[in-house]
Amino acid sequence: MCGIVGIASNEGSYFPDHRRKLVRELLYSDMLRGADSTGMFTVNDAEHAQVQLYKRAYPAPDFLELTVAKRLLNNMTTNRLVVGHNRHATIGGVNDYYAHPFEFENVVGVHNGTLDRHQHLPGGIHTSDSQQIFAAINEVGIKDCVEDFEGAFALVWYDKKEDTLNLLRNKERPLSIGTVENADNTKTIIFGSESKMLDWVADRNLFYWTNEPADIPIGAWIKINRKTLDIEREDIQLARPKAVGYGFHSTVGKGTSKVVESPVTQKEKLAELGLEIGDKIPVQFLNFQKKRKESKHGLFRGTIINANHLIVVEAHGFQEDLVGTAENWEGTVSGLHTSQTGARVVHVHATMEPLTAEDLEKWESWVCGIAGLEEDDLDTDVPFDEADEPTGFQVRGPHNSWISMSKFKQLTKDGCAHCMDPIYSYEVDDVVWDDNGEVLCYSCAKIFNLTDEVGTASYPSLQKPRLN
Repeated sequence: MCGIVGIASNEGSYFPDHRRKLVRELLYSDMLRGADSTGMFTVNDAEHAQVQLYKRAYPAPDFLELTVAKRLLNNMTTNRLVVGHNRHATIGGVNDYYAHPFEFENVVGVHNGTLDRHQHLPGGIHTSDSQQIFAAINEVGIKDCVEDFEGAFALVWYDKKEDTLNLLRNKERPLSIGTVENADNTKTIIFGSESKMLDWVADRNLFYWTNEPADIPIGAWIKINRKTLDIEREDIQLARPKAVGYGFHSTVGKGTSKVVESPVTQKEKLAELGLEIGDKIPVQFLNFQKKRKESKHGLFRGTIINANHLIVVEAHGFQEDLVGTAENWEGTVSGLHTSQTGARVVHVHATMEPLTAEDLEKWESWVCGIAGLEEDDLDTDVPFDEADEPTGFQVRGPHNSWISMSKFKQLTKDGCAHCMDPIYSYEVDDVVWDDNGEVLCYSCAKIFNLTDEVGTASYPSLQKPRLN
């Protein structure tokens, strides 16, 4: 949960301190919705608008005392638009980079909510769903991408080409708007995530409503002209119902989610691995994660046993009380998605059966992997630790070495060297090792433009050798 607040005003030199105090208190009180980061952008009243943006990984009270933040708010005489955001981190680390707003060539905006998936959206690949949203709007416009927004969102963005401030939400996130009009035809439009908070802060600052704050209707695209502050409404089609099955970013606890690839694409990519939907596969457990502490289900991650390269497996809605009862499991293939680095991740149903040592013998002659890729084709003439396990996969390590999974876990136990976010075993293909032998997560690799160095971003090149 994050919070959005802001104003659009043409009152100019009429009591600018009054509006400055209003915005400060809106950001301050909105911190209840998110204290990980705070940011804002302003747009002035010049003929050719200028956008100024500032964001930091500080809660609102600290952010508002920073010199740049104070300077932005000191320009209330010329600020026509001021939009603020209080972040509660979900996707991406707690750092300045992932704080809102996000700016692209023609768009700058803030987002409250979380999309179930976002790599399918236009605008290039971005690790944060919020970044991806505004990249997509920048590239194709809101009407040509909003139907593919699967998940929760309330959006406020400034369109530089159209010179409009835009507001839009779906049913999963609130967003309210109210107006204060003066006798001289000037006005201030006030908007934010919570109508009662807007009402309270406005009352504290003696703003008397002409139109009290009300929820923006679901799917109502509100466009505010920067120069005139005229408000236009256009109702647009939001996400259509999608096919449901086991897949990436499921609703944990229900064991279902929206399918990432089309059924045809999934079948083709599974076929490249020698698999079909409904096939049984042997899976070795890696880890288990829950989205909610109170949930009894979560995300099971593992790897396919007897594959000719590392293939990650996910099972959403796996029962927590089964974790630790077995190391190896038999799952039924239900789908596939492609990670942001191009790796294929196979989905299996949550109802898996444990495999005994006797059961595993039945799978000894079975091999899964890239069609036509034999074990002899793999480059095994690479350095690796002599102390590695006698069997298992090797993964890319520091200084271009190959290391065991246990060594990978040991070297990454303190998380990313930059943002300190945890690094999990299934992220072996998504990390970068720097010249000092320290590890960076994929998100930070993007920040430093190192994504070309990510471990094994494509198949079948850079395959990891399997030891005999």
